[in-house]
Amino acid sequence: MGRNAFPVVFDGHNDVLLRLGGPDGGGSGAFFERGEKGHLDLPRARDGGFGGGFFAVWIPSPKEQTSEPKPATSPRGLPPALDAAYALRRSMTDTARLFKIEDRSDGKFRVVCTAAELQRCLDDEVMAAVLHFEGADAIDTDLDALHVLYRAGLRSLGLVWGRPNAFAEGVAVHFRRSPDTGPGSGRDDAAGAAALRDRDDQRRSGHQLRRRHPADARGGSSRSHRRKRRYRRSGPGGRRGRGRCVLIS
Repeated sequence: MGRNAFPVVFDGHNDVLLRLGGPDGGGSGAFFERGEKGHLDLPRARDGGFGGGFFAVWIPSPKEQTSEPKPATSPRGLPPALDAAYALRRSMTDTARLFKIEDRSDGKFRVVCTAAELQRCLDDEVMAAVLHFEGADAIDTDLDALHVLYRAGLRSLGLVWGRPNAFAEGVAVHFRRSPDTGPGSGRDDAAGAAALRDRDDQRRSGHQLRRRHPADARGGSSRSHRRKRRYRRSGPGGRRGRGRCVLIS
């Protein structure tokens, strides 16, 4: 039974890059081997109708730094900010791992930067990957790193995770605690990202999906760690139904 017998799944977030880089992760080559642990691998993903998703780069705290301080002993219960050089180095390692998967995939896996590239992958049953950074720890306030990362394929950025950085205060990872923390930066650091976004509409994959499928996507098809959205697309020959796509986060 082919994958198109089921709706195609486009997932809003996975941590496979972190797992592959771990002590027992096996590196990029392990992505092509069927396993029993971890978020996904290529064989299991294809069996389940996984069309693609947001592949997250998340930077763990260094070993010498406590990653989860107790709220009673740390301001707001947050880990300290990461060293920028360390954060950039770790981000490059995981980003390279994503491109190594693409290089070794024999055309079965592709990092996409535009809505058109994503659509072609879904049509051709090629797994599509959107590069996502979970926290802007590796990005400097001059946004030089952001410009380079954008050219390299970064299309989804969550400014902050559970620790402070140059752009935001961080959100304590505790149940039933308000995410409203910090006084705010008072700066318009998002302006650089907006300029990149607005410079070329064809590169705004999430926005293009919303513009091309406004009635079905309902304005939220590219949010990581958010909610489930659905839209229908025409399959080969304009057929509907077999071309269904379910976006999950």
